[in-house]
Amino acid sequence: MAPERLVPDEREVLMQVAAAAAAASGLDELLEKTSEAACEAMGAASLSISRWERERAVMRTLINVGELGPDEQRWPEDEIYEQDTHPSVDRLLRTAQPYFNAIDDPEADPRAVALLRSLNKESDIGVPIVVEGEVWGEVWATTATGSPRFTGRDVRFLEAIAGQLGGVVARGEMFSRVSRLAYEDELTGLANRRALDEQLAAAIDRWREDGHALTLLACDVDELKAINDERGHHAGDRALRRVGQALVKAAASVPGATVARISGDEFAVVLDGADLNAAGQVGTTTLRILREGRDTTISVSCGVAAAGPGTERPELLMRAADAAQYAAKRRGGAQVCSAGVDDFHDMLAAGDGGPRRRGRRRSQAERTEEACGRMLELLDTTLAQRSALDRLEAVSSTLAQLVNASGWTVSFALRGDGVIRSLAAADGRDSLLRGMRVGLEDEVYSLDAYPATARLVEAGSGTFHVDRYDRSADEAERRLLDEIGYTGVLAAAASDSDGTYLIELYADGETRELAALPVSLSLLARAAAANSSGAVDTAQRLRRRTRHIAVTGAIASRLARARSEIEAVEAVVDELHAEYAWPLTGVARLTEDGVVESMAARGPMAEPLMATWRQSARLGLIGRALRERAPVVVGDVTAEPDYRLTDVTRTIRSEVCIPLWAGDRLWGVLDIEDDNPHAFGEEEVRLLRTAADQLCVALRALSTDAGAGRSLESTI
Repeated sequence: MAPERLVPDEREVLMQVAAAAAAASGLDELLEKTSEAACEAMGAASLSISRWERERAVMRTLINVGELGPDEQRWPEDEIYEQDTHPSVDRLLRTAQPYFNAIDDPEADPRAVALLRSLNKESDIGVPIVVEGEVWGEVWATTATGSPRFTGRDVRFLEAIAGQLGGVVARGEMFSRVSRLAYEDELTGLANRRALDEQLAAAIDRWREDGHALTLLACDVDELKAINDERGHHAGDRALRRVGQALVKAAASVPGATVARISGDEFAVVLDGADLNAAGQVGTTTLRILREGRDTTISVSCGVAAAGPGTERPELLMRAADAAQYAAKRRGGAQVCSAGVDDFHDMLAAGDGGPRRRGRRRSQAERTEEACGRMLELLDTTLAQRSALDRLEAVSSTLAQLVNASGWTVSFALRGDGVIRSLAAADGRDSLLRGMRVGLEDEVYSLDAYPATARLVEAGSGTFHVDRYDRSADEAERRLLDEIGYTGVLAAAASDSDGTYLIELYADGETRELAALPVSLSLLARAAAANSSGAVDTAQRLRRRTRHIAVTGAIASRLARARSEIEAVEAVVDELHAEYAWPLTGVARLTEDGVVESMAARGPMAEPLMATWRQSARLGLIGRALRERAPVVVGDVTAEPDYRLTDVTRTIRSEVCIPLWAGDRLWGVLDIEDDNPHAFGEEEVRLLRTAADQLCVALRALSTDAGAGRSLESTI
C-alpha cells in the first residue's frame, strides 16, 4: 500500500496555526509559521502563499517553503503569475475553487505542467484565500517525483489553512495587526476567553445556517487548589500548561477545533463539525494523555453539550456544557459527562431555578410524580427535536436514578423481524447517567426465546415486571436475570409504524421497588418514542442491513455457478445493479499494457463507457485505488485531484473504487458511481467490500495462471 500522505499531527497543525495567528507580530511571521507547518503536515515537497494584485491582474508569491526548485527564493522579490497567461490562476480567481495539475495528465493546464517540470515537481494543488467574499490570494503546494499525490483530504486541509489565513488577514487589514494580548492566554499560549467567545459566536452562526454538528467541551482541573497549596503555584502553573497541551493533542482529531483557557482552572474547546460522541472522545483522550504523563495526579472533569433546541445561543450552549461538567465533578472527577443525557437528571432535580433548598422529606410517590412531570416537559421542549433513542435514554437514566436501578437498556424490534436488538445500555451505577451506544450488529436476541418480551413487542405497548425469585414469573426472563446477575427487571414497550422500542430497568439488592414504576415508565416510553425521527432512522438502518445480507447471498449463489471470469464479474455487477440501480455499477480490468478498461457495467452510463472507455492505470480514482492497493471512497469527486471528468460522467458526485485480486495478482477494480454527493455511507461501503471479496475468491478459483499474472509495479 502506498504511504499515507497525512501524518497524525496534521489536524493539530490547524490549532497551531490558530495559535500562531493570535501570537504573530506581523503578516510575514504569520505566513512563515503557517506555510512551514502546513508543508510538513501534508508531506508536500513545497508550499507557497501568494497574493492577488487586482490592479496588475497578477498573483504575487509572498513566500516559498520546502524543497525549492531552481531560481525559487524563500522570500521572492518579484515572482508573479499573470491571470491572462495562466489558466489555472484565472480559473481560481473566477470561481474561487481549487485547481489540480499533474505532469502526466493530458488535460492539465500546459503552463502549469511546464512550471512543474521547471521546478522538478510532479503535481500541484492550489486553493483560494478568501477575505470578505473576495479572492485575496492562494495557497499552492506541490509533490515531488515519485511521491504520493494529493487527495481530497489534502484539499480540505489546505482549505482549512486558507480559511484561517483569510480570517487573520481580514482582522489584520482592519486593525493593521492581530493583538496578541487581546486573543491569547499568556500562561498556556491558548486562545483566551475573548477569542473563545468570538469563535463560539461564529460557529453558532454557521450552525444556524447549515445545521452541521457543533459541540462544546468544558473542562475544570480537579483539585488545582490542593496542588497550589501543597506544591506551590509553580506546580499549579505547570498543571495548567499540561492540561492545555493534553487538550490540544486530544482535539487534533477535529479539524478547526479551538482550545481556550477561559479562567483560572477552566478550559473549553469549540468542536465545529463534531457530535457528542466525538466530543466525548476528545475528553476521554485528554484524560488518558494526562494519566500517561509523569504527574498522574493531574486530571480534569469534562462536560460536553451539543448545539440544538435549548442551546441555540452561545451562552446557553456554555451553560449546558458547564452543567455536564459539574455532573462529572460531582461524581468524583476525572471523567466525562454529556449534556445529551447527563444534565437531564440535574435539570429534573434542580428545575430551572438551581439546586433545591432542603425541605420536608418527600415520599417516593411524590418524587416519581415530580420527575415524570419534569421529564414530560423536557420531552416537549428541550428534547422535542432529538431522536427517539436520545429521548428514550433520557427517560431510562431519569427513572433509573429515581429508584437506584443497577442498570438499564433500550432495545428495538423491527416489525416482523423476529429479533430484538440492544441500542444503548448502562450496565452499572457509574454509567446510569450516560449510557453506551451499541452497534446494530451487536446484542441481538431471538424473540422466540423470551415469550414475555415477545408478547410485549407484538402488542407494541404495556409493561411487565419479573422478580428473579418469583416462581410464577416468566421462566426465560428469570433465567436471563440469573445469568446477568440482577434480581429483577421492569420493561415497558412503545411502538411506531416500523417497530417497537423496549426500555428495561434492572434491579439488585440496593434498588428501590421497581413494581411502583410501571405506569410512569409506560407513559414516558410512549411519549419519548412519539413525534421523533429516531425510530425511522433505526428502522431504515435495520432494513438496509437486511437488504445487504440478501444481496450478498444472491451474489454467492450466482458465483457458485460461474464458469468463467466474465460470468463471475457479470454476476456481481448484475446483482448490485438490480438491487440498487446506481448510475454506474462496473468492473474494470487491468490489462498487460498498464491500462484499465471496462469489462462489465450496468446503469444509464454503462453503454457509452463499455464502448469507448480506456484509461491509464496511473490516472483517476481507479488509479489511486490500484496504486494504494486500498479502497477509495469519495463523497465529492469535484474536490479530488485524482478525479477524471468525462462527458459521460459529468453529473457524478460520489464514487467507490475497490481493488480486485486474483490470488496475489492485481486483477482490476469494482467501481460504483452516483449522482448524489456522499451517497455511500459505512453500510454501503461494507456491502461493496464484501461483494468485492466474494468476487476475488471467485476470480482466484477461475484463474488459470494466477501465479504468472500482472504485477502492480510492472503495469503502473
